[in-house]
Amino acid sequence: MDLTSINYLGFITLTFLFYRFLPLNAKPYLLIFSSFIFIGTYSIESLVFFLFQHVLIHFTVKKISTTESASIRKRMFKLGIVFIIAFIFSLKYIEIKFNNTSSFNTNKLIFFLGISFYSLQNISYLIDVYYGRVKRLSFLDFTLFSSFFSKFIAGPITIIQTFKITYIEKNNTYLIQQGINRIAWGLFKKIVIAERIAPVIAFNFELKNPTLGLTNLVLAYLFTIQLYFDFSGYSDIAIGTAKLFGIDLSENFKLSLRAKSISEFWRRWHISLSNWLTNYIFYPISYKYRKKKYWGTIIAIVITFLVSGLWHGVYLTFIIYALLHSVYLIVGLFIQKPTNRFKNRIFSIFSIFFTFNLVSISFIFFRSISIEQAFSKVKCIFSQHFFSNNLLFDFTQYIAMGGEQENVFNLYVSLFLISLVLLFEDRLQRIFNAKKMNVIHLTLILLTIIFFGVFDKSKNFIYTQF
Repeated sequence: MDLTSINYLGFITLTFLFYRFLPLNAKPYLLIFSSFIFIGTYSIESLVFFLFQHVLIHFTVKKISTTESASIRKRMFKLGIVFIIAFIFSLKYIEIKFNNTSSFNTNKLIFFLGISFYSLQNISYLIDVYYGRVKRLSFLDFTLFSSFFSKFIAGPITIIQTFKITYIEKNNTYLIQQGINRIAWGLFKKIVIAERIAPVIAFNFELKNPTLGLTNLVLAYLFTIQLYFDFSGYSDIAIGTAKLFGIDLSENFKLSLRAKSISEFWRRWHISLSNWLTNYIFYPISYKYRKKKYWGTIIAIVITFLVSGLWHGVYLTFIIYALLHSVYLIVGLFIQKPTNRFKNRIFSIFSIFFTFNLVSISFIFFRSISIEQAFSKVKCIFSQHFFSNNLLFDFTQYIAMGGEQENVFNLYVSLFLISLVLLFEDRLQRIFNAKKMNVIHLTLILLTIIFFGVFDKSKNFIYTQF
């Protein structure tokens, strides 16, 4: 049940109608029941393995919070963490072996939906209860927290402290209007932007292998844009859906492609994962090695990004992608920004462009189907053959998938829409984050989706595979 499908819109509409008229004490049961149905529609295996980990972690936390013996509490805590980590990697290994796929594949068979996301939530829950930061949840509350359907597939990754529920009363339309706005904006990002350029990316990464430097650089740019609108579009739909039911999820993207440095990029990109890694990996390690000063920070950065790479998958492409970002951040520690006001304006434009290029190069490794392909594309970008003798032909042959009239038209429409959205993204985001629904704005965005959206052969959201 893809979040852009008619089935999903019908599912949340039906759930919402029941939710509105149920008594307060019945609402969480409806949301849990709906979440189990949602997970089960992807695969029964996903639901079974989720429930297995869920029940085991609940009783582990219960044992930790009710046992007075410090040694037993510590032993249960360590066993819980080891179990979750082993659970993630063993099931990922099974999935890899069964699918026999490359490192990146949005069409693979999904048996263990959302495992990476709810496992991180369970780890943070274990840690926070063990160190007394939060109180143990009841089984009902923990089940709703873990299974809520809109965030189950790909987050935002939620911790207990940020999962807030305000059950909506029948006469309360504030959150409902905000939720509809946000869902519409997310659908626009996915269907109009990400899906329009998805065939170009697939054509060049999976079917063709262009050797021109400029072509590969443009493809890296386009994939970065596709991933941004695909994943942030999912997050908008998830956050908007949650608002319909009075659930507040944390923001996951904040104008990410306007970052002026890699450190700022990670404060704007996949924020829930960045915050999780910072709080539960980076801070403990940097504190442990605090006496080593810069070296302690460097060690913490490298380990944090290695964990991030392994979290995405046990492939060398993800490891190199993660290590590239750790190198970027380490170099950034020693770079000072200019203080002159005029220079800052020039520097800001240059910094955004430079950061975008660094991120795009790293995403070549993220998107490539093999480490050989990734290095081949990077080598082409930095080779002497950056421009071809017939630039227009090369551009249409690969970027416009053969240069047929329909493909060229679709490409230029896509580039126009991308430019327009990126230029006015902050304004558009304010409109669709508004507290009240504007019928004119909503109508325009829906008409744009209808006329410019790509509905046929729609793929899953990219982060579904993780």
